[in-house]
Amino acid sequence: MAVADTLPGVTAAGASDVMAKDSSPPGSPPSHPLPLHVSSPEEPPAASTPKEYLVDVANMLKAFIGLNVMYTSYAFSKAGLIRGIVGLLIVTYLTEHCCLLLIDVKNGLPASALHRRRMNAAAAADAAAGGSTATVGAESMDDPHGEGGGYTYADIAGAVLGPAGDAFVSASLVLTQFGYCVGYLIFMSQTVHDLVASAGSPVWAYVLVPLPLLAGLSLLRSIRSLGPFSMLANLALMAGVVAVIVYIGDHFRWAPSHPSLASLPLFFGQMTAAIEGIGLVVPVESSMRRPSEFAGVLRSALAVLTVVLAVVGVLGFVTFGEDTRSIILLNMKGSALVSIVKIVLVVGILFTYPLQLVPVIQALETWMESDSPFEPLSPNSSSTSPAESPRQTSITAEELEEEGLGGSRGLNGQPGGEYAALATGGAPLPAAASSLATLGGAENSGRPGVFVSDARRVLGRFLIVAGTAVVAMLAGASFGLFQSLVGSLGAATLAYTVPSMLHLKLYGNTLPWHVRIKDYAILAFGLGGAVLGTTVTVWEIARIHSGAAVPQ
Repeated sequence: MAVADTLPGVTAAGASDVMAKDSSPPGSPPSHPLPLHVSSPEEPPAASTPKEYLVDVANMLKAFIGLNVMYTSYAFSKAGLIRGIVGLLIVTYLTEHCCLLLIDVKNGLPASALHRRRMNAAAAADAAAGGSTATVGAESMDDPHGEGGGYTYADIAGAVLGPAGDAFVSASLVLTQFGYCVGYLIFMSQTVHDLVASAGSPVWAYVLVPLPLLAGLSLLRSIRSLGPFSMLANLALMAGVVAVIVYIGDHFRWAPSHPSLASLPLFFGQMTAAIEGIGLVVPVESSMRRPSEFAGVLRSALAVLTVVLAVVGVLGFVTFGEDTRSIILLNMKGSALVSIVKIVLVVGILFTYPLQLVPVIQALETWMESDSPFEPLSPNSSSTSPAESPRQTSITAEELEEEGLGGSRGLNGQPGGEYAALATGGAPLPAAASSLATLGGAENSGRPGVFVSDARRVLGRFLIVAGTAVVAMLAGASFGLFQSLVGSLGAATLAYTVPSMLHLKLYGNTLPWHVRIKDYAILAFGLGGAVLGTTVTVWEIARIHSGAAVPQ
């Protein structure tokens, strides 16, 4: 039985049934484990059909799988065969467990806590756009979860930790997403450089080639028309996996290297970035018709992901050894199939770059519209009323007693909330249908054009694209090292540190001692891995800039 199965977050209906049978003294933890998910009256009683279950697994898988497949072999080259396999299993298990912790925290919050923060955020956004907050409030009361996917990771952090938690998670998600966009540019520049086989031109020069097109695409008001290109990239990615397996089957040799332990933190960062997808688990869980099956869906998706990463990672590493490139496709020469896959993948990523940039653009434009430059970054961030202190907006386990532990199923609202996951980024893109599919903000009133026209928005979007290009040119000597930096700095915080912190903060002393120790251990693992991984990665990047060999 998984550790998460003993955690106390349950639905209101489930809690009442279990508590009625529990003889523990008031205020003490239950005398027996409480299930993580319990069906509620409005949930369909029958189990999902195989087709429905597979659809849920596929949706969940899209939150995790992407370009990560292409650099897993390089991650193994920094750990070695045995340490790499063990490390992959550990990272996957911790990811699964922390995703369940996050959902458990959401299920443990009173509906009013998240609803209050969502209403505050909606009112603030509407006021910034010049609309009527009264209308927003009425609509929120009518449908507190919205039709766009319900609550977000930042909403949950804000409800537990207050505005600081909301802002921190929003900033971490935005910075991590910015890092993945930089990774896109590095991937495209290295792949195109390899395709044209130009020894005289530096790799960084190829970062500049797509900039005019990317700058233009960033001005699109609606990004729905780019959906087919995301599908193209997904198909190219699947073709890439097949091409890797076929190519290695024809060129297989047993030549694994034996890296030192000093490079293991690089593996941690790269593998954490490869499997990080926690930003999308809340929308996916809310969209499911039967959220009680979420744990099984998550484990099934992560099992498939682990098998794919292990197969590609191990085969690539044992075949190319210490010569494994940061993008495994770059190890494959003289194959027309591989060249076609590279071209299609570059085209697909070129047109899905604007999709991945959406959270960064939204954060900038929300900040530009706010009255204070110190307000939360994300549109999902909540603003408290002047009379509401951080203490009043932070919920602890002791405060749950008055409202009932875990009034959770109401949080999920209408099943089928819309979300968008991009399989090409290795990172999630949580989205509500209206807020992420339309980027024009207040400009959308009247007869909007194809592109945004407000001068501040245009300049802001150009600066974001230029910023990703500058970082790609400065840090793009090795795609693998940059992914390790993104994983250590941002993904580890979101995947391990914050979920365990939220769980400890919400439930506090109501948790059994061994669960608290486990949460603190995960918290320490996330913080330690982030610090160590970032330090080693920055040292490696500095060593390269000082003239050392570049690990392509």
